[in-house]
Amino acid sequence: MNNVSLIYNNSILDIDNFIDSILHKNDSISNLPICEITEKPLFYFITIKNFYTHKHNFELFYKNKFLILRIKSKDNTKTIFTRIFYLDNIDIKEISHIYHNNTAKLKILKLPNIS
Repeated sequence: MNNVSLIYNNSILDIDNFIDSILHKNDSISNLPICEITEKPLFYFITIKNFYTHKHNFELFYKNKFLILRIKSKDNTKTIFTRIFYLDNIDIKEISHIYHNNTAKLKILKLPNIS
């Protein structure tokens, strides 16, 4: 019998659950935000599912053509999710967002192509 179990936070865990529990101490994996990007001709949509306004804040940074999305917990400002997108043709001043049914959508306008 070869059973590998570890004890962490007063719980006996297998190796996969052990790693998840360290990375996401108080968050259930199913409750973590899920991020998707969609490209349209004039803009990008970034959809963040499982985003709860009473639990989360988001921050956006743009540096060296990388858009960095960081989601933090409101209660202790711990970063719980970071996603980086390479977007070289966006207008950082033209970002809007909407929130509906625990989903946040960011709309990021593309700059016109100059040939």
